[in-house]
Amino acid sequence: MDDLIPILGILFVIGPPATWMFSLTPIGKAIAHRLKGGPAEDDGRLEELQNTLYDMQDLVERMGEEMGDLQERVSFAERMITSGKKREATPV
Repeated sequence: MDDLIPILGILFVIGPPATWMFSLTPIGKAIAHRLKGGPAEDDGRLEELQNTLYDMQDLVERMGEEMGDLQERVSFAERMITSGKKREATPV
């Protein structure tokens, strides 16, 4: 029982003021707002993030197309190099 007294003292003496102070922070206010059943605040950030996502998807798609073009160029260069070596090796 003696071991329980400090734990209860912390819970009942320090707990309520700490909870009250946490409720004054932006995170505490957001949690309280959500617990009351309110929707998450948007502030237009959702639309901005969606636009950024679409821009990034377009960028990745274009980069994939450019990689395909570069791969074709490398393949062509390799064929030209190997065909040039074959011409040099064949006696005329």
